[in-house]
Amino acid sequence: MTLRLSTFGGLKEGDVYIERTADADLLAALLRGDYTSVLSSRQTGKTSLMLRTQRKLHALGTRTIRLDLGAIGTTHPDRWLRAIAVEISDELALDSRWVEDTFARHQQATPLLQFLRFLRQVIALDPSPLVLFIDELEGFQRLPVALTDDFLAGLRSLHNARSAEPLYRRFAVCLLGVCTPNDLIRDERRTPFNVARGIVLDDFTQDETLRGFLPALSFPDAETVLGRIHHHTSGHPFLTHRLVWEADQQAQSGHALTTDWVDRTVQDLFLAGLGRGHENLLEVERRLCLGPPHRARQRVALYQSVRRGLSVPVRSRDPLQLELRLTGLVRQAPVPHGEPILVVRNRIFAALFDEHWTPKSDPGKLDPTLWLRDRVQHWIDLDRHEAAVLRSAELHEAQRWATTQPALDHTTERYLAASERVDQRERTSRLYALLWTLLWSSFTNFLLAPLLIEYWRQHAYPGAPFIKHLHNLPFVLALPCGLIADRLRIAPANLLVAGLALITTGLLTLTADTLLPQHGLAFLALGLFVLGQTLQYPQAAVLIGLLFPRTDRRLDLSFVAYYCVVSLGSLLGPLVGALAFEPFGMHGYVGVGLASSSLALYALLASRSGLLPLTLPLRVEQATLHEAPTNPVRPFLLLMTSILIFWCAFDLFGNWLAQAVSSAASPSVNHLAARFIQKLSQEGITSLWMLGLAPLVAACLVVARRAFAEPSAHVKLVVGLGTLVIALLMGFTTASPQSLLRYAALFSVAELLVVPATLSLSTALAPAGRLSTWLACCFLVTGLGGWLGAWLQPSAAHFVALAAIAVTLTVAICGRSWPSFQPKHTASPPY
Repeated sequence: MTLRLSTFGGLKEGDVYIERTADADLLAALLRGDYTSVLSSRQTGKTSLMLRTQRKLHALGTRTIRLDLGAIGTTHPDRWLRAIAVEISDELALDSRWVEDTFARHQQATPLLQFLRFLRQVIALDPSPLVLFIDELEGFQRLPVALTDDFLAGLRSLHNARSAEPLYRRFAVCLLGVCTPNDLIRDERRTPFNVARGIVLDDFTQDETLRGFLPALSFPDAETVLGRIHHHTSGHPFLTHRLVWEADQQAQSGHALTTDWVDRTVQDLFLAGLGRGHENLLEVERRLCLGPPHRARQRVALYQSVRRGLSVPVRSRDPLQLELRLTGLVRQAPVPHGEPILVVRNRIFAALFDEHWTPKSDPGKLDPTLWLRDRVQHWIDLDRHEAAVLRSAELHEAQRWATTQPALDHTTERYLAASERVDQRERTSRLYALLWTLLWSSFTNFLLAPLLIEYWRQHAYPGAPFIKHLHNLPFVLALPCGLIADRLRIAPANLLVAGLALITTGLLTLTADTLLPQHGLAFLALGLFVLGQTLQYPQAAVLIGLLFPRTDRRLDLSFVAYYCVVSLGSLLGPLVGALAFEPFGMHGYVGVGLASSSLALYALLASRSGLLPLTLPLRVEQATLHEAPTNPVRPFLLLMTSILIFWCAFDLFGNWLAQAVSSAASPSVNHLAARFIQKLSQEGITSLWMLGLAPLVAACLVVARRAFAEPSAHVKLVVGLGTLVIALLMGFTTASPQSLLRYAALFSVAELLVVPATLSLSTALAPAGRLSTWLACCFLVTGLGGWLGAWLQPSAAHFVALAAIAVTLTVAICGRSWPSFQPKHTASPPY
């Protein structure tokens, strides 16, 4: 029997087809009406799977439509959607005039809405189910982002409308192509296409290979030959079909087939000089080197780590892993009693793409010397314009390469220096814009706590004791928000805008409650405040964390600036609000909050165009395993324990400190100074101390940097916890509240060192795509620590001190064995 290659160009009548688990999974999902996606590398049988499933659906009475995006091409959005409609009508043998009439009836609507209404009419034409197959999905990459995102968002809206419209339950979609799930909706400001169930298209198992091909082969020892073929291909559909076809041709020619013949054929077809230029193998190479050079090098570095046998756990949402898997070079392999890992897909690929492999089409893609030489020349050709300099991840890669070179030519040094200046300027401008927004948002947030307490007291609303501890609730609720943000890939800047908008709406609602005779709007305002702060708190820290790579010392400094700005807002918010309350009453309090919230929202919207790029991978994720945390959970849990102990002590100690400062405002003190001191809240008192001591702490760090080295975040954490222990032991052994003022400086120094250090370390430890979740954990523990400190009695202070001692010693001792988890501050570049 003559075998034909069934995976090349799709399944043809009479071809040998091997059914896999994906066949049954896809058919069952489409019969249920599920939206599905088959996204994998080329030559894995996607088109054959689609055609086979189409035939089965037809036999079961289901209508099917196949759209090949590669054949439709690119055109105006209106014409493109109409071309899709024409393809659908041709597949279903509908009258073309009916299509035009359907669009004409809705000519006042947008092109997308016209298409969706047309699709609704198509579904309603027949009571049988309808399945839409969209093949060659990578064709979306050639179309405008707005067009493709609108198209997929429209399909998602039909899925979401099923509960209200039973008609759409008869409609299902199957997406097939060579792309990642992240490529489906490319605008990160929009909700991803998360309604499709992924169908995994695995390679043939050895049993499937034997069961599929053995009945069609008549030569002796066919089972042995098939076993040897599977040994080389591991069931790769194209490679397996190609070798089986060769074996069948040789057998018909009268040649004896052995395992040695299989080995020689593999060498001649794929590993020899001409074989390496095979179209399908060149496609693997092209996808491996796709995109910017620094991204291609990261992809190759990850592949080489897998090829060397290092254990790389599968991360389904890691963009780098998804890109590598899409090349077809690696696959997922199960591990007994453990996480699945990545392995090289088969022995042929391992031999072709070995440690000596270099791309034939563009060698400079993987050679930093050649790549940087081309970029420098391009910079010179453009008269050294800053548009041609390196930025972000490309600059980081070039700097790492430069540190390994014994010497650089003068032009390259100047190019890297110019790139560093531009990159630093752009990141600094983003940081300043973000800090300005954070100043007014923290001003509003810390103003809300005393405002709500006073408002509930004046109106005698129920739940006044609960309001006193409400400010910790958004911290506790931050974790679900972080999980959702990471899972749905929601831009942090968008969540920050939503949070500020909710807080502003809540203040408007509270204003209405003061003016209307009917009461009760305050409870709605309370819910808006909590939800707004829940969305806002972790995302501001996420935007700071995205500014710099995990190994950059500027990450530590940015979190210090972040916390100083938040502290300044916590000092000014309650103070200005209380001073406005005296002449204007509650209207003054609410007015100040509304003004500051509106200013924060305006500042964020004005700088949004500069903040949105922060959702892109400016924070470089390391591609090689020895540079990334292999098991960050243990140090992260210890960090969370440190935060819990610190904030528990903060609340316990802060209450006493507030009483001490308030009692210091005696009549003998200047009237203005007395009013200033009396209006300070607990957070304001500690913030005042911390801001006053910040220059002194900064000077000490500068001296330490010049004398020894830049203190790492871990060292700052240990010193901060040690200072906290001293403050606790000295403060809690005194009987007079006034004497606590002498030790408030120690407590403020501890706060200035501990909080930014824990945020910086958490950011450095966070896996790719989980930054919102890990920083949300920090805020969760912060809220729990505050509640615990408020619940504990003063007599428990010594137990808190002992716990702080234990945590400090543990962090100091364990920190010596965590060198891979600590941010390694980038050495100064040699230019």
